[in-house]
Amino acid sequence: KEERQAREAWFDYCERGYEKQREIWETEAEINDEINRSVRLAADVNIRNNLEILRTALKKGKVKRQREKIQKERKEDKTESKDLTEGMETWQVYEIMVKNQMIQKYYPILMKELEGEYSFKNHELRRKFGDDPPPSLGDLYQVIKEFCIFPLADIRLRKNAPLIQSVLFIGPKCYTYPIVDAICTETGSVLFYLNPLEVADKFPLDMVEHLFTKVPKLFEPVVIHLDGAEKPYYKKEPPDEVSKQPKFLTRILPKIIGYIQRRSRVLVVGTSQKPWEASARGLMRIFAKIIPIPDMDHHFYEKIWRESIMRYRGVARGFDYPTLAMLSKGLKQVDIETTVYRLMTTDKILSLKYQPLKLEEFEILLTTVQEPRSYWTWAQNNLKTFKARKKMLKKEKKKEKETKEKNLMKEQD
Repeated sequence: KEERQAREAWFDYCERGYEKQREIWETEAEINDEINRSVRLAADVNIRNNLEILRTALKKGKVKRQREKIQKERKEDKTESKDLTEGMETWQVYEIMVKNQMIQKYYPILMKELEGEYSFKNHELRRKFGDDPPPSLGDLYQVIKEFCIFPLADIRLRKNAPLIQSVLFIGPKCYTYPIVDAICTETGSVLFYLNPLEVADKFPLDMVEHLFTKVPKLFEPVVIHLDGAEKPYYKKEPPDEVSKQPKFLTRILPKIIGYIQRRSRVLVVGTSQKPWEASARGLMRIFAKIIPIPDMDHHFYEKIWRESIMRYRGVARGFDYPTLAMLSKGLKQVDIETTVYRLMTTDKILSLKYQPLKLEEFEILLTTVQEPRSYWTWAQNNLKTFKARKKMLKKEKKKEKETKEKNLMKEQD
């Protein structure tokens, strides 16, 4: 009897506990249902609001696109209607440009005929001493082939390679002009000539824009030579050039370069003798690549002296060319060739057997040499690419030092 009573008491206790727990579970379920309903309502409201925002944004985007399409169509209609050479044949347009010296002849010269060799020592200098020496003319000519000649010569390469619409060469005329002639010769291009000081008197701005955007497509491949590229971006206009309106082309130059597409074989090549007179930002906006002419090294000067003097018979083979090269820093190739030509007259050539050539005879030329302003140093101080290169080289030097220190520590351990 006692066992039975104990079992019944135990079962009653369990049933009470189960009922209490069941009540707790039911209340929890009810609370969870209420919370889920309230959260679901808030989430539904948020989702609907977001959907409405997205729909309105889509509508606005569609309207914007439609407006942009309409504006483009209107612009195209305007540009098509503004054909300033309407009714004229291509030969007539060509004749007008030739008469106004906008299409010019160029001196036929190949890249291999230009003086200059590769700088084989630069790699060793960078590796051993960590310097960043300037390249030589041979390296410059290789860059010209890659950026200018290959894309103009082959349309498949132009379509696949990065699009380069404009290039600026900074340096004296005796180096930049032959480069432009060589690009035209190698690619068989027509040379369009544009000088900011000569255009303002000949044509209005709209006509110049038309002649240098739409007409080059008729005569592809075309090289547009912008001579004096610094003049439209003068910091301060010189008083002699104010009347000639040097900033006449500032507004239309971006349009001329922007009109060049991937399928068109047109390249704008600028040349500048005094880039420090212009704002570097203005030049960087217009030209995709800015290439300064590097300073001439000792080997280059020695080679020019040797080639220009050894043309004449009777000159001693052991003539002291290295000292001439050392003293001729700052001279141009043209100056050396002209002085040798003036010195080596017929009387002088005939008298070389009795009176050999001496260094003192070149004293007048060498004493008048002035230290020129370096185009390479200007580019290093003003152009972003050169500044970025300096930072990169500094980082590389730090990394090399750290690796060397780590290796030393490992060896010591």
